Amino acid sequence: MILLAESGSTKFDWNLIDNGRLIQSTRTEGLNPGILSRDQLVGRIQDSNELKSTRYGVKNILFFGAGCNTSSSKNLISCVLKDFFPNSDDLLVEEDTMAIVYNTSEPAVICILGKGSNNCYYNGKEIYNRIPSLGYLVMDDGSDNYYGQILLRAYFYNKMPKNIRQLFSKKISICTKSVLKRLHGSESKRTILADYAKFIVEHKYDPYIKEIIDKGITTTFENLLTPYSKELCPVPYNRHKKYVYGTWTTIR
Repeated sequence: MILLAESGSTKFDWNLIDNGRLIQSTRTEGLNPGILSRDQLVGRIQDSNELKSTRYGVKNILFFGAGCNTSSSKNLISCVLKDFFPNSDDLLVEEDTMAIVYNTSEPAVICILGKGSNNCYYNGKEIYNRIPSLGYLVMDDGSDNYYGQILLRAYFYNKMPKNIRQLFSKKISICTKSVLKRLHGSESKRTILADYAKFIVEHKYDPYIKEIIDKGITTTFENLLTPYSKELCPVPYNRHKKYVYGTWTTIR
């Protein structure tokens, strides 16, 4: 059986494939070797009863994860997986962007939005990065973390329309003391702002929320795609138009 695994920092999707057929899917907490110790990585895998039930039947593993961008981080994940799935004789560990590269048949700019958004350019044979990712604290363009921060700032700077402010306060039970406790407490900083961002999904058709979404998308395009504008010029694409900073622009 083949185990196809794709991980971010907060969540991890595991898909078990046998004879080309998906037979089981499960989700665990994220496995990022850049921020978790070996014991923490092992613990998160062992907490899954679904993975325990298949550990001896897995022969091949394809693992694509956040934080797997150095030889040491790849080796750490490889050792953890090999110990847990002792019969796996074919193991591939790569960073998450490579999952998209392997499914790309022509040159393209590849972007992943999350708690530490990143991108790269794939020329059809190899990839290179023009912009390094500094993680969720600095480069989280387009992520739930990004939108959660925008909401909180708008609320506490009193820039929300009255109706949205009331809905947000009621839904989140928000107050200065509780927010400060969460932001500076012991729980994971990577999930706190994401919790607030759920409000955006629930009210995405409200004009004010829609404007926040549109501005976030525009900023993401500007930061992640325009550094590769030269490489994208000769690349085949489907044309569509988007309003970017006052002009209608063709997005490739």
